[in-house]
Amino acid sequence: QCALAAKKSAHAAEHQRHGKPHGFHRRALFQQQERQKGEKPEDHRRVDDVDGRDGAKGRPVGDAPAAFGRLVLLLCRGPGRTGAEPVQLPLIALVAPEDPDTLAALDVAIDELSDYDGIVFASSNGVRFLAARARERGREALSSFHGQVFCVGQKTAEAALGAGLPVHLVATGRSDGEGLLAQILQAAPAEGRRFLIPRSDIGRTVIADGLRNAGFVVDSIEAYRNVRPPVDVAALHQDLEAGTLAALTFTSPSTVRHFVDLLDDSARRAVADCIVAAVGTTTAGALRECGIEPDVVPKHPDSRHLVEALAVYIVELRREGEDR
Repeated sequence: QCALAAKKSAHAAEHQRHGKPHGFHRRALFQQQERQKGEKPEDHRRVDDVDGRDGAKGRPVGDAPAAFGRLVLLLCRGPGRTGAEPVQLPLIALVAPEDPDTLAALDVAIDELSDYDGIVFASSNGVRFLAARARERGREALSSFHGQVFCVGQKTAEAALGAGLPVHLVATGRSDGEGLLAQILQAAPAEGRRFLIPRSDIGRTVIADGLRNAGFVVDSIEAYRNVRPPVDVAALHQDLEAGTLAALTFTSPSTVRHFVDLLDDSARRAVADCIVAAVGTTTAGALRECGIEPDVVPKHPDSRHLVEALAVYIVELRREGEDR
């Protein structure tokens, strides 16, 4: 749940210190750096998604904690490793609801869980917070539910299974809300069936709206809140404006909105010199709404595919640079 940035080569910093133009398009900038470094694209062939076991560690921006994941981008050359340093900027903190009415509605849904015909989870966070609230109410597991469970993405399905729930359908393809909605409508005729959707306070309503329009009875209930943690804004602006960030990766629409809210005019202009990657189509749409065109959107919305797609994009940029 964080925006990661891969650090540019030392040449980029020299480029800035000598006052050379830095405002041209990110592709041209990257290709120029690669040509000047003299690296061959075929030398960079593999990307590893590691957890620090190989000693690869990212640094947080300013004093931001690095506890929101340890996704490391490594461009490998032969038996050795070379490439990018991840800079972790936590932009999302997920917390339980505080509003008494919201908690009361969630508690009623948990108490009446067996009355639902289906539960729809758009993310693993919905599973986690629903299970946590159930435990607080003395229900150690959700295994008493015997209806159908529908999930966006494999990670969400794994979380549901881990919480003791059966999983009947996992959205395929790009695994966004629209895709899951279409599959539910094909697999489960309405006939007044009642569905529960545990969601965030800013969760999209496309699934709930689509099910209601098809005749389902839907309880779309806030199970958690999405807030922005403290961020060292000055350090972020410094990294962006100094040209030390080669790529920005976004893992949800919330990371996009929270990131853009932190930018001033100068920092926003600096974003144009970064490669921008979005984990999926929904996040890519949020970037476009903010005036930022993503360069990389993987076919499957998860972190590993995001890193792999980013690596392929970088290799293509290198090849283009070699051909010029």
